[in-house]
Amino acid sequence: MIRKYAVSSATSRVLALALLLSACNSQDSLSVPGQQDPDRMWSVESNALSLNMLVGETYQLSVTARDMNGNVINPKGTISYRSELPNMVTVDSTGKVTAIQKYDGVRIFSSFTSESVTFTDTINVAVFSDPVSVESVEITTYGLPFNPVVYYKGYGWFSVTIKDNNGFTINGLVYSIKSLDKDVVNATPWYLYGTSAGKTRVAVEVNAFGRKFVDTVDVRVEYPVTASVGLSYTGADPVIAVNGSVTFDNYLFPQRDVQVIFDSNKPAPLLLAGDTVNVLSYRTATVKFTAPGIYRYTVPATNRSSAVIVRENPTF
Repeated sequence: MIRKYAVSSATSRVLALALLLSACNSQDSLSVPGQQDPDRMWSVESNALSLNMLVGETYQLSVTARDMNGNVINPKGTISYRSELPNMVTVDSTGKVTAIQKYDGVRIFSSFTSESVTFTDTINVAVFSDPVSVESVEITTYGLPFNPVVYYKGYGWFSVTIKDNNGFTINGLVYSIKSLDKDVVNATPWYLYGTSAGKTRVAVEVNAFGRKFVDTVDVRVEYPVTASVGLSYTGADPVIAVNGSVTFDNYLFPQRDVQVIFDSNKPAPLLLAGDTVNVLSYRTATVKFTAPGIYRYTVPATNRSSAVIVRENPTF
């Protein structure tokens, strides 16, 4: 999964908003529902992830098609290119990109049409009037829960810093962020998202005036050791690690005590708190789970049926 965007400050830190995820995905290669033929085109990618160019500079863009397994293929079809702002950056029918005017970021769309289906990849181009001496790029993970761990179905944060040959931070350059295994971590311009337990590497890449700079960071995804369940609403089944705990919150209205009754067929050993958990009105009750499995439960007072999923964390 590749994302392209620009550094707007010394250390770019943008809070994650889940609603932006769909907008990010629109920049990726398009997938086609129902297309299962492994030999057909499944995605396209450009030979540059992002570009920083001088006014008058040119770059030859090209497109590679891949099948559903990621292998390079050569399907019959037509390739087209389009600039979002041709008065700032132009691209001709052969993919030749020309920087016209100074501008922070222009999107270039590369499309491959085959068998009446079009796949599109997008890169960002920043144009400068004067050359910038780039010497390094660094990606740093930080924030919650701790560095560099992201919890399953949770978010992690990162910052990117680009410096010149004097060690000063450079602003305005575009760069690309990529997870080397999107099945473990999904990398977006705003955050890292844990998609499954495991370990992978996240890379940042800067193409600046004919030179390429890359930095990487290892990221682990683990199951969390705590989770909470609100008995007043229906949410997703929590997934936690072995020896983790789930807190049941009773903020029902009207106020009343409730019982959380676990399935008698749950995996051994028994819950430490017993088969039935009493949650007093406007109180919480915490249950610890000491073995992997799916622990199903019901809440008769609200007709809620759900489960707690407990899994072993991988060994890194």
